[in-house]
Amino acid sequence: MQKMSGTWWRALGFALLFVIGYKIIDNFPRILGYLSMIVNILTPFVIGGIIAFFLHKPVGKLDKLFKKVRLPIVQKFSMLLSLIIVYAAFLFACFFLLSYLIEAIYRNIADIIANWDIISARFFDIFNSVNLPQKQEWLDKANLFLTNLLETEVLFKAGNIVGGIASSLVSVFTGIIISIYTILEKESLKDIAKKALSLVARPTRVETISRYSRRLIDMFYSYFTGLAIDAVVVGIISTVFYIVFKAPYPWLLGLIVGVGNMIPFFGPIISAGVVTFIAAISLGPIKALWFLLFQIVLGQIDGNVIQPRIIGNSVGISPFWVIFAVLLFGGIWGPWGMLLGVPIVASIRMMILSTDTIQNK
Repeated sequence: MQKMSGTWWRALGFALLFVIGYKIIDNFPRILGYLSMIVNILTPFVIGGIIAFFLHKPVGKLDKLFKKVRLPIVQKFSMLLSLIIVYAAFLFACFFLLSYLIEAIYRNIADIIANWDIISARFFDIFNSVNLPQKQEWLDKANLFLTNLLETEVLFKAGNIVGGIASSLVSVFTGIIISIYTILEKESLKDIAKKALSLVARPTRVETISRYSRRLIDMFYSYFTGLAIDAVVVGIISTVFYIVFKAPYPWLLGLIVGVGNMIPFFGPIISAGVVTFIAAISLGPIKALWFLLFQIVLGQIDGNVIQPRIIGNSVGISPFWVIFAVLLFGGIWGPWGMLLGVPIVASIRMMILSTDTIQNK
């Protein structure tokens, strides 16, 4: 029997890909439904992976510390003790967040809704005092948007969202259990990943991929943990300042500043504008300037003192690429893109440099 030439094999491959592509397009709604079902099933594993990603290093450091203790029983159960301490601290932080912080923010939002007539009247008074083209059109659009935002139907939808969050607590609890097993089986999971890579790559290439994967994981870890700690520090300082100087809705404003601080360059500017705007409506433009001055001073202290000590040069890219990453990925994925853009660009830079290094060798 005569063998098929390479041209016929390529033609057969293209035909097969065409049939597969046609079937995918023809059954796209059904495939999308299957993918959605798979994502829902794997949600606890995603949550568990994220928790394990941030907690595996504290657990590992405590485990090494306990193994140095001379008591045999402590050395024997060092991993168990490390897991108990780290997860107890994690659950306490979650409990505090749900019990106090979210409750305080909810009260602030409820207060805004209850006093909306007074707040909107002050806003329109300030807006009317400024000469702007097409002012009335802007006022009508703003009034329509804010009115729709506070309608009962929207609040009812918000209630459904809260109900959805409550129903997802089962996934979160399952994710916590999965994260514990992920940390315990970290080494075996690494071995499985290496064996899977060795099926499609040479041993030297597997080692190279493993080495740079560790570097990427360390970079992501140090960047996001540092960013979170910096946001918490700045948020606490801001909240204390707002409480002491009797700012309106201090917990909500502190949260806005903390979350905004996680977005490089533009986040602090946007959060300062929002805080100043809310203060101007509630307390008047003159007092709002003091809050703007506080945000400027805090931003300078954070950028030059707090952030370099906490985050340092974890991503290793210049300010130009930081701005590029925030704008590009923010335009593609919105707020999530602004948050993830910097480490993604840093990862691409690391892979390009590593490719050049390998080629030079």
